[in-house]
Amino acid sequence: MRILYLSQRLFTHRLTGAGVHDRRVYQFLRDRHDVALMSAWGSPEEWARLLNGMSPRPATTPPAWMDVSLNRKRGVIRALIDCARGGIWTYCPDYYSDFEAAVARALAGASAAPPFDLVWADGYYGAPYLRAARGTPSILMTRDSQTRYHRSCLRVRPSMVGRLKAWRLARFERRFYREAGRVVFLTQADADAHAALDPAARTAVVDHGVDFDPQAGESPGADASILFHGAMTYAPNADAAEWFARRVLPLLAREAPSAEFVIAGDSPGPRVESLARLGRIRVTGRVDDLRPYVRRAGVVVCPLRFGSGVKTKVLEAMALGKAIVATPLCLDGIHAQKDRDLLTATAPDEFAGAVAALLRDPGRRRELGAAARRAIAAHHTWDRHFAQIEALMAGLIGEKTV
Repeated sequence: MRILYLSQRLFTHRLTGAGVHDRRVYQFLRDRHDVALMSAWGSPEEWARLLNGMSPRPATTPPAWMDVSLNRKRGVIRALIDCARGGIWTYCPDYYSDFEAAVARALAGASAAPPFDLVWADGYYGAPYLRAARGTPSILMTRDSQTRYHRSCLRVRPSMVGRLKAWRLARFERRFYREAGRVVFLTQADADAHAALDPAARTAVVDHGVDFDPQAGESPGADASILFHGAMTYAPNADAAEWFARRVLPLLAREAPSAEFVIAGDSPGPRVESLARLGRIRVTGRVDDLRPYVRRAGVVVCPLRFGSGVKTKVLEAMALGKAIVATPLCLDGIHAQKDRDLLTATAPDEFAGAVAALLRDPGRRRELGAAARRAIAAHHTWDRHFAQIEALMAGLIGEKTV
């Protein structure tokens, strides 16, 4: 299959769930199909270096249209016009200059032959460029609903700016997602949120994958640490770290006085770093490999109060056989049964009680860890994720030929 892959960014965000997913999916497509990559971000040389290091298969020479000459002034003007018509201001106004025209040329065969069988747009910012792909089967891998995300933020942190952003994103998604043959989400909750915006939307849901070693066992943890991990640049993560430190940890002081709360993740910022001064809290900042921290922890927590999409941190902890306590929100898109595969809690006293009980009971931690690994093996391996993507692409192409 010949695929034109439109990327909104370099695959360098390896410490975020979206970054891990993007890299794995692109590598899978590239290893199985004839994939041409287009992006207005990064130079062809940067992409070549990055792609050559992703898999044994060497990257082909970046296609000529990746090196389009971008007119920034024209791009800014077009971005402002599009914003007024219901679009959103992107991080890169260059997108609006010549990139869409380059996509159209590629699909018209001016730069490539034979023609493309499918266009894949990575991330919600790629939706407008599917206008140039009308007539060609297309997939928008948006992962989650940005409208749902920002509306959930408003429930915890209401603001006029937040309401305006949620309104504009709803307009953007209604307007541009219709350009895709399928809008792909990783949770049913996000797909349902978009269907509420646009009942005519053509959506699909696939199960997120995660690295999984079937030979490894559960990891009940060797100490009394409580781990929360994730990139702290993501607002729900920073909020969750502070909420747990200030609302839950004090309740654990009597039942688990030796327990240490470890916050591991990139870019904690002054607000999260200051939590270490509360006592029994360690903020690691960026670490190259989170797995040792996950394995050592007695309990992994995910106390997110708002957000959208799949919580990759939960999948990773389940794959390593950890005992987990999470808010119900963190189970979106995850095939896990509460009390069998992990524990759920919402209020501070519920969290404190569940964590304290697990710290006292290594047997229960092993039981939950083993069940979590079984759930991952059944539903969340990369092979399963890629098989669902293959079936989705084949179905789209089949629709065109009917």
